[in-house]
Amino acid sequence: MTEKASQTSNNARMRKAPIKYDPKYDIIAADAKQNGIPNKYIAQLLNINESTFYAWIKNHDGFRYALESSQAAFIAANIQKIRDYCEEKKDWRGNAWLLAKADPAEFGEKQSIDMNVNETESGKDEVLNMLEQLKKKRESNSDIKKADNDVD
Repeated sequence: MTEKASQTSNNARMRKAPIKYDPKYDIIAADAKQNGIPNKYIAQLLNINESTFYAWIKNHDGFRYALESSQAAFIAANIQKIRDYCEEKKDWRGNAWLLAKADPAEFGEKQSIDMNVNETESGKDEVLNMLEQLKKKRESNSDIKKADNDVD
């Protein structure tokens, strides 16, 4: 037997048999999810492949519900922490950030570029004009962020 064939044979023997789902995993996974641990690492914690993890979510309602409710609890707890911090520090920016994340279309940062176009032969002037507008907008945004950081 060649060295490569021997190595392949050893790897095949080292593979684990698939772990069968057990409702006890709901508690372990839910606890990890409530602490903000991503699914990839929860699968590792359970000693299963990610594909098995997602199959369990798909096929076992209790597992899925445990993860969903724990994720909701994690989000709610962290939103409350942000709100408490903003209240304590009398700082509106955390709440503005929450609004922007919750509804970006309504509360997110709006950017616009003036697209006044004049007829020219090559279009070079229009492109340069747009690039200049972008540069001014970026400088303006960095000045605002710098001013916000100075407030801290």
